[in-house]
Amino acid sequence: MGILGCFSESGVVDAGTGSWNLGGNVLLGQILSSSGGVAITDFYDSLFFTLFTLSLVILPLRASRRQIFETAPYKPGGKWGMVVLGILGFVANLTVDYIFVFAKYGDFELSQASPDTYAIVFTIIVAAIGVVVFYAHRMRRGINYSTIFAQIPPE
Repeated sequence: MGILGCFSESGVVDAGTGSWNLGGNVLLGQILSSSGGVAITDFYDSLFFTLFTLSLVILPLRASRRQIFETAPYKPGGKWGMVVLGILGFVANLTVDYIFVFAKYGDFELSQASPDTYAIVFTIIVAAIGVVVFYAHRMRRGINYSTIFAQIPPE
């Protein structure tokens, strides 16, 4: 995704003016141009922080990951302090996400078809292809990643 963001910021795929899109492919320009692709990164950042704050709620409460939480160097308020911070952050981020998706006449207004909507669909397709390739590669090699942290490897 970072590489697609670099293409967007460089302007090489802007319709008609970008060096890779001189033919003026409008759909490509809407998905990856400096006006469509770069603008949507705010939405992706907000979605990332929403999932991050959700992990602040879940990680301290999972017994199977207790060791990860207990060895963390910074835990303001301990277990329940982290849970409260996570809940507050999650609610705040859900509010921002709601505004991004449904604000009338806003920059995003994703409930209407726009370049941002096309960029999100394109990103979901690229991410889905990446997940399929990852799992296919993992299954072909026969690696069981669920046991990678089951025990400390010998020295």
